[in-house]
Amino acid sequence: MCRSRCSGTAPDRWTSTPRWRRRRPLCRSAMKLQRAVVGAACIVGLTLLAAPAHAAAVDDSPLLAAAKRGDHEAVGALIAQGADVDAAQPDGTTALHWAAHRGDVEIVRALLDAGADAASSNRYGIAPLWLAAEDGHASVVAALLESGADPDTTRGESGETVLMIAARGGHAGVLRELIAHGAEVNRQEAVRRQSALMWAAAERHPEAAQVLADAGADLEARSSTGITPLLFAVRAGDIATTGALLDAGADPTATVPVQEHHFDGWALRGGDDRSAVALDGTTALTLAIINAHWELAAYLVERGADPNGNDSAHGRPLQALAFVRRAVNRGLSPVIPRRETGNISSLELARVLVEHGAVVDDPIDWRNPYHQPPHMSLPWFTTLSYVGATPFWLAAKRADVELMTFLLEHGADPLLATAQGVTPLLAAAGVGYSTGESPETDAEALEAVKLLYELGADIEAVVPPAPESTETGGMASYFGRDLPGSGAVHGAVTREAPDLLDWLIEHGAPLDERNGLEKTAIEVVYGVGLGTSRVVRERMGETLAAAMQAQGLPVPELSIVDTYQR
Repeated sequence: MCRSRCSGTAPDRWTSTPRWRRRRPLCRSAMKLQRAVVGAACIVGLTLLAAPAHAAAVDDSPLLAAAKRGDHEAVGALIAQGADVDAAQPDGTTALHWAAHRGDVEIVRALLDAGADAASSNRYGIAPLWLAAEDGHASVVAALLESGADPDTTRGESGETVLMIAARGGHAGVLRELIAHGAEVNRQEAVRRQSALMWAAAERHPEAAQVLADAGADLEARSSTGITPLLFAVRAGDIATTGALLDAGADPTATVPVQEHHFDGWALRGGDDRSAVALDGTTALTLAIINAHWELAAYLVERGADPNGNDSAHGRPLQALAFVRRAVNRGLSPVIPRRETGNISSLELARVLVEHGAVVDDPIDWRNPYHQPPHMSLPWFTTLSYVGATPFWLAAKRADVELMTFLLEHGADPLLATAQGVTPLLAAAGVGYSTGESPETDAEALEAVKLLYELGADIEAVVPPAPESTETGGMASYFGRDLPGSGAVHGAVTREAPDLLDWLIEHGAPLDERNGLEKTAIEVVYGVGLGTSRVVRERMGETLAAAMQAQGLPVPELSIVDTYQR
């Protein structure tokens, strides 16, 4: 039996997950690699052992062959004849291994009574107890333990225990046997410092988690990256396991620790003493939201989670919800689209949050998403800072009219701008837009702009000038040089949305405003690098030229080949 197992630890990265589909704690890429290597080793080993000098060793002993096929009568007869009960295959697998794997407790007991070694391991460090526990054979586990097998049996240098293997499989009966025979419930493997309870939680096994918790498993133990069993269960999206852990006393306020990041020598964690900022880790509620576990998130709120809990990576719950509904797939802390779970929609979750006290106009402070202070942005992501953004602003940025409407019904202010002075209308129109950053269509952007216009948003507003120097986190940066002075028309051409441009012109949006690089919208249209559609850009250029002529504005002599480094 060439049986090798990859480390079963659960992934500990939390925001760009998955990729990990992260719901599975098995390390898939490592598993494939290890299986390939071990498989090759097995073939080589068997080939060498198959040489004439070792031909006799390759054949299974009659007893081993009988155990493999589950032949009780033959096993009994061979034992009575004095067969070697510990005879092994070339990889060290014995009859007891095969019987344990099959879950054949009668053959297991017969072999043990005849003196088989309950603690024997094959070439890969696999003991019979390991196989029985992994396959959920509680009666076999009991027999092996009664015959001296170690309940804390481990495999390899990682220190994975048989208790962890049983927990990963959700085998509550096996766990009870191991615990009754003295297995240590709070051991943590050496690779990621994960415990059996973490494995049970990550694999959505509520009964196994309950058994371990009742046996004294540490509910607040943390992995090497600070993840608790409850947070594993929440990320997996399992209400039953989450509830079992909460009922057992798990701390619902535990957070994922903040990881320190650096950018051009600047510690994003807090900078120098002049601007040191305390960051907040991801809460269980926010973790459920960013993984699109809507029903679980609502359940956590019902269990007392703070609907206004802060998270330096994703904002507060309503803000995180606005991100995830129209997921962003770029940046320092990408929020990747997830498969939604549960029996309620994201909008129903928003209602639960508001009904439990979520503040609809709560703005992002500079600690929150992407660690961008006012007037600092990241050039490969967006020219916008989210500082000061409300949930409504975030919805407008993504042209999420459904969420915008919901928030308006619950008192949101549709005119609140960010710290940079970017209004919801400017954001919806495309000011600061980066191609591909979010999935809204041009038609949806137009719908959002129309809604904001009807609510009184100023169609002539532009982004105000940025301070000459912004000291935040020990760094003075302003990458969005073109942002000041940008108006809705600049946004429409940046987004390459001709229908939106037509509507803005029709409703009197100014055409001669100059952005921070002294470029008007028509000059931006003919710039390089704004998109891939030459036809669309030429159409917008012609539209702008005609509108400017009609208004008596000078039209520059430009063509599509003129360059403008945005």
